[in-house]
Amino acid sequence: MSNKVYINSANADNQKSIQLEPIVMSGRSFGIKLLSVYEFLKCDLACRNLVDKLTNQGFDANLCKKICEQACIISLCLYNKENERVFIDGLSVIMTLTPEELKSTYSQYENLAKKAAKFNKSSLEKIDYIKKNYIKNLI
Repeated sequence: MSNKVYINSANADNQKSIQLEPIVMSGRSFGIKLLSVYEFLKCDLACRNLVDKLTNQGFDANLCKKICEQACIISLCLYNKENERVFIDGLSVIMTLTPEELKSTYSQYENLAKKAAKFNKSSLEKIDYIKKNYIKNLI
């Protein structure tokens, strides 16, 4: 899979295209995309709700926060060959992926974000602002 710009049903109405970076997970090809600020905010809300749900079931809050953050990001950034999101939410990520797959996919997302940020200092400043003010509060 090469770097291509795709249009999928989720963004066709807005006539937007998404830039997917190819990754391989469990022998299957997928694409990941960088999240917008709006998607990060959606991710933050979904993460808080998922942490609440899991801690109410008796899971450790500190462990849940980190896992849920990564799972919610993966649920928004991972696409299949048909350019559709692979997971509907963070819970489906947690229930489907192994810890190694979760860690590897999230690491690849971070690498993509760093690579893109090198070319755009403004983006790096926005990402740092979001991490400092939103994501780190979750951990």
